Parts: sequence; structure tokens; C-alpha cells
Amino acid sequence: MPLQKASRATIGTNMTSLQLYNAVSQNILIPWNKNEAEEWKGEVGLLEADRGGFIYEPETGLYDNIGELDFSSLYPTLMLKNNLSGETVKCGCCPESQIRVPELGDNICQRWEGIVPRSLGILLRKRTEFKRLKKKDEGSPRAEVYEARQAALKWILVCSFGYLGFKNARFGRIDAHIATCAFARQALGRAREIAASNGFSVVHGIVDSMWLHKRGATAEDYEKLCTIIRESTGLPVSFEGIYKWIAFLGSRVESRLPVLNRYFGVRQDSTFRVRGIELRRHDSPRLVENCQREMLNVFANAGCSLELRALIPTAIRVLEKYVLQIITGNVSLQDVIIRKSMSKAPSEYLSLVAQAVGALHLIRNGENVHAGQSISYVLTRQQNVECETRALPAELFGDQVKLDTGLYVDLLISCARNLCDPLGFDEELIRATFGLCLQ
Repeated sequence: MPLQKASRATIGTNMTSLQLYNAVSQNILIPWNKNEAEEWKGEVGLLEADRGGFIYEPETGLYDNIGELDFSSLYPTLMLKNNLSGETVKCGCCPESQIRVPELGDNICQRWEGIVPRSLGILLRKRTEFKRLKKKDEGSPRAEVYEARQAALKWILVCSFGYLGFKNARFGRIDAHIATCAFARQALGRAREIAASNGFSVVHGIVDSMWLHKRGATAEDYEKLCTIIRESTGLPVSFEGIYKWIAFLGSRVESRLPVLNRYFGVRQDSTFRVRGIELRRHDSPRLVENCQREMLNVFANAGCSLELRALIPTAIRVLEKYVLQIITGNVSLQDVIIRKSMSKAPSEYLSLVAQAVGALHLIRNGENVHAGQSISYVLTRQQNVECETRALPAELFGDQVKLDTGLYVDLLISCARNLCDPLGFDEELIRATFGLCLQ
């Protein structure tokens, strides 16, 4: 595919182009449309097969001195290493194949390298080379170019696994998708056994990352563990760093139930790692992002969970500062804009959520609003006669717009609760202690 066209194409289109290139180079007839339906699976067979990736749920709370290991491009590497493609898994030419899918026993072709692993091999080799060149030219302008190129390849590789199970993928097949998960579970299970045999305990694990703990373990100990796992599994695994402390968060509905991708922590080099909180959400107003970031900067000074608890009063003073800004009106309108995407047309919403109300305002002003469009709005005190939700689109701002300070205070307290909850400070305690009540 020409570069100019590839730059505007979706990842799926680029992946298809790469697969078609490999098919043509091998004189393989390309199916006009995908016409191979999924084989029937009974209830027990489906339960055994469709289990997803490796998951090890953490107990919610704070942990000290946790090390993180990450498998680089795990799923694409497994697809390449084990020849996982739509035409190779459960192929008709190798029923006695020695290569079998773990737990399921499905045969994998030994006579033919699949179109999908052929295509992934190009991407993986190029990404490895760009990462090598970036490290070689660290600090030069070329390093930024290499970083951008390897990042672009990374996202194609990330999507390659999902594309393998996509119903319209020419060389995809759900059985190959399931097989990839089975190999991933086997690899991570083996890594967990190796970690345990070397005195490490798994605190959290999700798909291609593991968080481990061992009393007194150093970076060298984790690097040695990576070497053992790498030699045993044949997969690229790297040590990402040791956390001074890390908090694994629970559900917003039931705080005792862990959520796999909601956590925040600070590594020994003082860098943050956050997932699932307001700082990472695209619909958080800038005011809330700034507040949470400043509170995290306070917590970053803590060397352990005990020191972290001692910094709660300082962090709450940061919260009070931002609450005071919104109450007194000393805030820019650009800092309170909320952006959310329309999952459907405004008329299709059963309840008028804020983005739907904002969209209706735009429609009344002659704008064309459709599903997938991003709506920017602020929460105001101006009552809408048709519904209780008060949201005014950014395009219709006026000098006299009155913000609903109570709702913005709620958002600020909610972002603070996510940081303080693992420390024993829930929303009620924050409000009771510092008098931050609904306006």
C-alpha cells in the first residue's frame, strides 16, 4: 500500500494490505470474502475454549516494593512462534501434528507457515530494529523518529490479535484467536511458576504484565528472574521497574471488588504509572485532571505506604484549593469543559445524559449531530425545560454562563476519593473532615 494511503487507512486496512502482500508473494489465492464459518462448539467445549488471557486478580489496597514485568508484543510473538493463522489451526493436512494448542489439543500445521505469522514477522523484525536504532542514537533527533516508527508498528501489532478473530478478516479464524489465548495462559502460568520457585509472589497479573513481590528484592534480582523466564519460555520479557508503592483500586460500585485496570503508583525513579483514574480518562475536565495530577505530585514524595498516609492532609489542601477556585468562579471556562462521544444519535437515548442534552442544543441551533461525534459541554445552572440534566455545548458559551459549582465539586471530590480510598479516606470522610458539601 502506498505510504500516503496507508497514513489515512485504519489499522485493519493496513493489516489486510500486509497479509494480501504476503499471499500474493506466495502465489496464494485470496478469498474474495471470508466464507469459513466458525465450527460448532457445545456448551462444555465453548467453556473450555473461550477463556481469554491470563488474569490474576489483586486484592485492593496499597503495596510497597512491587516489581513489574512486561512481555513485549506477547500475542503477536506467540502467533509468530506457534504459527497461528486462520488456515494453520486445525488444518486438514496435518492431523497428526506434534504442535498442539494447550488445553484444547487442536492441531497446528507443520507444513505451511501461515499468512498471519508471515505478516507479523515483518512488523516484529522492523519494530525490534527501530528500538535498537533508537537506543543507539539516544538523545539525537533521529531517536525521536525511530520512537515514532516503533510506536506506529506497536499499535498495528496490538490490534493484530483482535483482527485474528474479526469476522471479516480474510485470513482470520476464531479458533486461531482462541489458540493464541491458550498459548498466552500457558506462558504466563509458566512465568508465575518460575517466579514462585525463585521466592517471588504474584500480586497482580493481566494478559501480558505481572506485578511481583519479594522481600528485599533488588532490580538485579528482577533482571535475573527475567533472564530465567526468557530462557524457559522463549518470549521477550523485560523488567519495567520497582514501585515505591502502588495502589490497586476496586469497583466504584463495590470498593472491595478489584478492577484489573484501575491502579496508580510511583516507581523508584519517581515516574508515575496510572490506569483507570480521571487523569487517564478522555472525558475529564482539565480542572479535575490538574487537581488529581497535583495531588499525585504530593504523594510522589512518599517512599512507602506509611509515608503516603502522612501526606493525606497536604493532598487534601490541594483539593480544597481547586474547590475554592470553582466556588469563587476563579476558573477558566476551558478548564471545565467536558468532552464525551455520542455512542448513538441523540434521539436514540432513552435517558437524556449530559452529552445528549448538549447535542439537542446544537441541533436546535442548526447543527448536524451524529453517532460517534464528540460533544463538548459545561455543566450549568441554567435549567432546561425538557429535562433535569443541565449541559451547555462549548459552541454556545456566553459571557453570562453560570456553572453548576456543586456538580464540579462532586467531580473534584470523586477524583480525590480514587486516590485516598486505598488509604482509608472515602468520600464521606473527605466531606466530613473538610466540610466539602454539595452546593
